[in-house]
Amino acid sequence: MPVGNGNGQTDYNESPPAVDERPDGAGVDDLSAERHKVSLSFVQAPPDEVLVGGELNLTLCVQCPSGCDLTGHTLTIKGPEPILIDGLELVEFDGKVGKTAPVTIKVPPKLGEQTWTVLCPEAVGEDIIHEEESLDFSFTVKPHPTSMAVWNVNSPFVVGEDFEIIVGVKCGLGCNMGGQKVVVIDHEGNEAASGQLGDEVYSAALDLYWTAIKLKAPDTVGGFIWTAKFPEPDGHHHECDYHFSFSTTEPPDCEVTVKLTDKETGDPIANAQVTLRPKLYIGFTDEEGEVRLHVPRGEYKLGINAAKQAPRGIEYKIGEVPRVTRGYEYIVYVPPENAESLTPFERTYQIDEDTTIEVELVGIIEPPEEDTL
Repeated sequence: MPVGNGNGQTDYNESPPAVDERPDGAGVDDLSAERHKVSLSFVQAPPDEVLVGGELNLTLCVQCPSGCDLTGHTLTIKGPEPILIDGLELVEFDGKVGKTAPVTIKVPPKLGEQTWTVLCPEAVGEDIIHEEESLDFSFTVKPHPTSMAVWNVNSPFVVGEDFEIIVGVKCGLGCNMGGQKVVVIDHEGNEAASGQLGDEVYSAALDLYWTAIKLKAPDTVGGFIWTAKFPEPDGHHHECDYHFSFSTTEPPDCEVTVKLTDKETGDPIANAQVTLRPKLYIGFTDEEGEVRLHVPRGEYKLGINAAKQAPRGIEYKIGEVPRVTRGYEYIVYVPPENAESLTPFERTYQIDEDTTIEVELVGIIEPPEEDTL
């Protein structure tokens, strides 16, 4: 090959021309080859937020402005780990854009913002070099949403006495929450007790993983607001809390026993909420339809709320229109005189000694608020 020597003369170089050796074995003279710059994009942009343990579904696009077909060329996706996906092949070309097949990538279990990079390596052809290109994209990994509840707070409690509540937690994505820790914080901000959620949900209606927690009432009479907390122990679930209130009272003088029966069948009415006010004593009837509340002497307003889901096939009417229950309705227990209004039982009693109050209620079909039949 003739080469100028700087003195106006021409020498001959016996060596072959310089060729850029590529990993795939192709060789192209950089000086004579065309160089094309490609662009990277997504068929659908990645989401801004992903839940921890979730997945990203991606389809990549590569476009050469000259309309070159790059089918067979492979891409790499890098993230917190060095390489998440390698050898992601372009399998489709529509005359303008090359596309990969859809790929699903499980998000590493790390909360916070993450930045991933799509890399399109240099592609060398016979007379064209498609230059390397990269595309960064970011998203935030969020914990799973959670919710919680507290029940069985049979307030008021006698000052200084032990009592027990039930705390439940639920993951919005249905994770098993068994083994997770929950705590109860008192009105002064101190941890009063803690517990560990069990491996089973409380019931089909209350699908929360739960635990019973024993507590001690304050030594003074008054009203209090305490907080149950799920403090995000595993890093995968969002912290949540639930405020519950109760009151304390001096030791009681009297025991009030309330017995509930169905007036028409004589059967006991279980799981009814019984309240005595004004200091709000709360209890629930057992399978025998009974509940016992201990109260100081005084005048109290007794309130009863009782209902259960109606089975299918019971005939009833809305006005004069005959209906048959389909499982959407409830049977509400009210005094016979309130059968039309469905107003719950409420009556005032003077309690000066141990007292047994027997109440007969009738079960009335309450249609759903919206007619779904």
